[in-house]
Amino acid sequence: MKAEARPGYGLAPKGKKAKATVKQAETYQPRLDIWGAISYNKPLAIDIQTSADRKKKGVKGYGKNDVKAFLRKKVAPLIAKTHGKVIVCMDRGFHFKADEVENELKKGGASNIEDVWIFPANGGKLCNPLDNTLWHSMKEQVRRSKPKDEKAAAKAVKKVFMNIKAKDLHSYYQNCALNHRTDPYKDL
Repeated sequence: MKAEARPGYGLAPKGKKAKATVKQAETYQPRLDIWGAISYNKPLAIDIQTSADRKKKGVKGYGKNDVKAFLRKKVAPLIAKTHGKVIVCMDRGFHFKADEVENELKKGGASNIEDVWIFPANGGKLCNPLDNTLWHSMKEQVRRSKPKDEKAAAKAVKKVFMNIKAKDLHSYYQNCALNHRTDPYKDL
């Protein structure tokens, strides 16, 4: 989650020089790195890294081992408490393979995994019920709380995430045709 990204180039008529061009990547304002796990009925777990957290660890952001630890320590115990079999859907970030995710969850005690679905690269915006719905709604709510600094923003994100209502989650999943008995070929 970051402030609006600045484009790396400007537009200009043919033969004219663009007013703003950037030859190197922009330096971002302080940002929050967020991993969240959610079920059909409730938020499960969230992990947030601030700039201070990254600096303390000497990293630029989350790494694959951080995500594995999140799955094993925070998500797996909650999945283990779920009745019945669970299908885990996950973004392709860090090139996870389904068996890697399943192994981490099993190490954390979740033996009720039916399957793991990894969304294809650049496919999240098209089929992930959280990308276009939940995260957008969350950002709007966090902005309305007008946090004064990064730490306050992290606190606001956690509060908004952990208070997501089941009816809203049901709507997000419905919009993506991921509900039981939903026709996945129906154009929504």
